[in-house]
Amino acid sequence: MIVTRATQIEDLLDAYPHAVSYFIRHQVSPFSCAGAFPKPLGEMLEARQVEDIDGFISGLNEFIARANQA
Repeated sequence: MIVTRATQIEDLLDAYPHAVSYFIRHQVSPFSCAGAFPKPLGEMLEARQVEDIDGFISGLNEFIARANQA
């Protein structure tokens, strides 16, 4: 799976639970009070006021790729 702005947070965390550490490292919580943020990643990053959304997503894809190679 290639993560994009349209990727649902729940799907992302189901497929790659270790990705939570990437979010934490970048001080972005992928959770709401009801569990995983119930919107696409791009909307969540906008709501969290992440300045470089494309950079965050690119880094997340690299993190996942490295973790899958280990």
